[in-house]
Amino acid sequence: MRAGGSLKRTALACGALHRGRTNRWRMAAAVSGLLMAGSLSGCAASVAPTPIIIYVTPAPASVTAAPQTPAPTPAPTLRKPAKPTPSPRPTAKPKPTASPAPLLDVQGNGMKTTQSFSAPGDWVVAYAYDCSNFGQAGVFSVFLYSEDGTLVAGIANQEGISGNDSSYVHQSGTFYLVIDSECAWHIVAE
Repeated sequence: MRAGGSLKRTALACGALHRGRTNRWRMAAAVSGLLMAGSLSGCAASVAPTPIIIYVTPAPASVTAAPQTPAPTPAPTLRKPAKPTPSPRPTAKPKPTASPAPLLDVQGNGMKTTQSFSAPGDWVVAYAYDCSNFGQAGVFSVFLYSEDGTLVAGIANQEGISGNDSSYVHQSGTFYLVIDSECAWHIVAE
């Protein structure tokens, strides 16, 4: 039964090749089946030698490809929320601290030698003078002496009706000031 069926298919395929009655897909299937079965030899004997041309066209539109599964999207990484920056707590206004007591605070007029005072390594001598009660420009001089009577520095040497200034000292120890003036004055060492 197989042999008869095979021959019948061969005959149909051979006849269809010459009459053009089958569509190309069926023809391609028939020829490939015959080639696999080795049955084209009968076709060649029954027909005049004509080259066989097989046309292959794309699949019909009704055939659909299997949908491709998209690559999985990685889950988003969760970030811990940033801790909020704590707002500054209100602080009490700082109470004004009493400024340290001055090393020396003296005022007067005319010539004077001050009491001794102790000073750190860096300090300042601020002064002001006023000669307006003298009626003309006056001289204002201040000298710094160490405890043993050695002259350390000239702090001021001014001439005028009035004025003020300061002088820095970069030496520690025990000192006293000598003021030489006919004017009113005020001196503070800090």
